[in-house]
Amino acid sequence: MQIINLSYPDHYQLDIEPTSVAVGYFDGVHKGHQEVINKAIKESEKQNIKSAVMTFNPHPLEVIKKEPLKDFLITSLNEKEKILENLNIDYLFVVTFNKELAQLLPENFVQKFFIDLNVRHVVGGFDFSLVIKEQGKFKTWINTLKVS
Repeated sequence: MQIINLSYPDHYQLDIEPTSVAVGYFDGVHKGHQEVINKAIKESEKQNIKSAVMTFNPHPLEVIKKEPLKDFLITSLNEKEKILENLNIDYLFVVTFNKELAQLLPENFVQKFFIDLNVRHVVGGFDFSLVIKEQGKFKTWINTLKVS
C-alpha cells in the first residue's frame, strides 16, 4: 500500500493510476467501515483500476470544535494504516484536515481530491459530509464528480 499525504491549499503533481476510493475518517475500521471499503475494492476489480482509501488527519471535529478528541478516537493513524494494509488497498490518501479544507466548497474538493487524483469511483458512508452545512452532504456533492 502506497501512503500519499495531501493537504490543502498545497499544490502537488502526482501521477496516480485510476482508482476507486472509499472516503471517510474510518476510525477503528470496523465492519461498517470495511463494508464501505470493500465496495470500493469490488468496483476497482470490476473496472480493473486501483483501490484506495481517503482518510483525514486530524479528525475533522478537532479542527471545527478546536479541541482534541483523543479520548474518543478508536485507533491512531498508525493503527489505521496497519489495518488498511491488511485489506490490500493500493493507495491510502491521508488528507490533512485544517481550517482551509473545512471552508473548501464541495465542487472544489471534488476537483482537487478526486478529479485531480484520477479517481474514477467514490464510495462514502451514509453520514460522510464535507462539513459545509447541507451542501457538504455526500449525496449532494458526489453528483458533481464527472469522470470518464
